[in-house]
Amino acid sequence: MTKSNLKFEKLFKIATMSMRLNGSHPSIIRDTRWFIQFSIIMINTFCCCLFLIYSICCHDIKTGKFSEASKNGTMVIVSITITLKYMVLLYHQASIREIINIMEEDYRRAQDTSKEDLDIVVRYAERGQTVCKFWLVFGFGTSAIFPIKAFILMAYYTWKDKFVLVPLFDLTYPQPIEAYKNVTVVFWILFVVTFVFDVYASSMYVGFDPMLPIFMLHTCGQLDLLNLRISKLFVEAEDRAEIEEGLKKIICKLQDLYKYVFIFVAQSFTLEIISLNYYLFAD
Repeated sequence: MTKSNLKFEKLFKIATMSMRLNGSHPSIIRDTRWFIQFSIIMINTFCCCLFLIYSICCHDIKTGKFSEASKNGTMVIVSITITLKYMVLLYHQASIREIINIMEEDYRRAQDTSKEDLDIVVRYAERGQTVCKFWLVFGFGTSAIFPIKAFILMAYYTWKDKFVLVPLFDLTYPQPIEAYKNVTVVFWILFVVTFVFDVYASSMYVGFDPMLPIFMLHTCGQLDLLNLRISKLFVEAEDRAEIEEGLKKIICKLQDLYKYVFIFVAQSFTLEIISLNYYLFAD
C-alpha cells in the first residue's frame, strides 16, 4: 500500500461508495438533488414494506404458506432496519465526519513517522478493508440472488418455449395491482420498484455495517502504536529530558485518542443496537 492510498475514502471505498450510492454519506451536501433522491428511496421502501406486510397478513398466513410468510417477514425487518440505519447516519453525520477527519489526520501523521509506525497503521487499515470486502460479498452477494434467480428462470422458460414473467419477490399485491401484475408494463414497473429496494438494502448494509469495526480497528491500531512508542522511549532515550519530552507527546496523543473514543462511543452504541436488533429478529 502506497502512502498516497492512505486516505479514508481510498482505503474504505467499498463502504464510502455504497453510502454515496444511497446518499447517506456524511460529506454529501443535503441539497434539493439529495432530497429528491432521499424521498424516492424512502417512498419506494415504504411501498415495498406495505406490499410485504399485505402479502403476509392477507395471503401467506391465511393460505398456510408459513415459509413464504417467514421469508417476507424477514424482508419487512430488513426494510425497517435499513431505514433506521439511514436515519442514524443522518442524525450522527457531524460526529461521523469528525471521526473520519481524526482518522485522516492520524494517517497523515503516520506518513511522516518511521516505517515501523506506518506498518502498524497500515496493518489495521487493511483489516478494515477486509471487513469491507466481507460485507460486499455478504450484502451485494445476498441481494444479487433475487434478480439472478428471476432472470435465470425467465431464460429457462424462454428456452422451453413457454416464456413466463418471474418477479423479483413472490408477493400477493392488493387489488387492483394483483389482477394486473402479470401484464408486461405493470410487471416491469413492480420489478423496478423491488429491484431499487434490493439495491438500496444491500448498499445500506455494505456502507453502514463496516463503519463500527473500521473505527474500532483504528482505535486498536493507535493504542498499538502508543504501546510501541512507550516501549522504545525508555530504551532509546539518552537522558531524563528526552524521556519527559517523549512522554509529553504520548500524553497529547492519548488526549486526542480519548476525544476520538468519546465521539466514537457516543454514536457507536446506536449503531450496535440497530445491527444487533436486526440479527435477533432475523433469527
